[in-house]
Amino acid sequence: QVPVTFIERHTRYRSLDSIPSTESMVTLPDEYVAVKFYFSQCFPDTPENRHAVAELLQAISSKTNVVLLSTNIDIDDHSDYHTDMYGSIHPVKDNMDVRNNLAIQTAIIARAKAFIGTYGGFSYVAPFCGVPSVSFYSSEDKFLPVHLDVAHRAFRMLKFGAFDKVPKKAQKEQFSTNGRRYEFMALNINNLDILDYISFGEVGYDSRLQRTGKA
Repeated sequence: QVPVTFIERHTRYRSLDSIPSTESMVTLPDEYVAVKFYFSQCFPDTPENRHAVAELLQAISSKTNVVLLSTNIDIDDHSDYHTDMYGSIHPVKDNMDVRNNLAIQTAIIARAKAFIGTYGGFSYVAPFCGVPSVSFYSSEDKFLPVHLDVAHRAFRMLKFGAFDKVPKKAQKEQFSTNGRRYEFMALNINNLDILDYISFGEVGYDSRLQRTGKA
């Protein structure tokens, strides 16, 4: 029941800089995108969501390696998405147990080119590691918008150091020198077709996310 300025007065946002290596526990490609989809209230286990995730994985893995962060651990009400597709998709579920899974997943995210997955806690981890995060939900009424607002504010403070008090020149200098990418986007997965239309116009994508038309 208090304004968000209360949180800002009592919170300092800092990037995660000391993340242990997992080289002895898991072998990773030189470059990859970290992907973690799981089903929750805001991203329920429906045929439509499963189909959308499968298409995204197919599209991403056709361009780069994917490290799939799904686990075999069942300790909460979220069930991970699993796939039989391999090739450029590298599952790490057999390398993780209850004791080490969070450490391994965080380290994998920290080394990734980007994070893609379900909107929620793991989508927040990536920007704190300086990794761009794109996450998806399908039921907008099943999470608190204030959490998303605070997340956007947190990553803006990581990126710029403050809000309107920092001159634009200083903002650009800080962002260019630290080399971090604090971008964070949470999108409704049902709007992917709209994004395709806006982004590509006549050069669209078909239902399998393959390019169509002329460049």
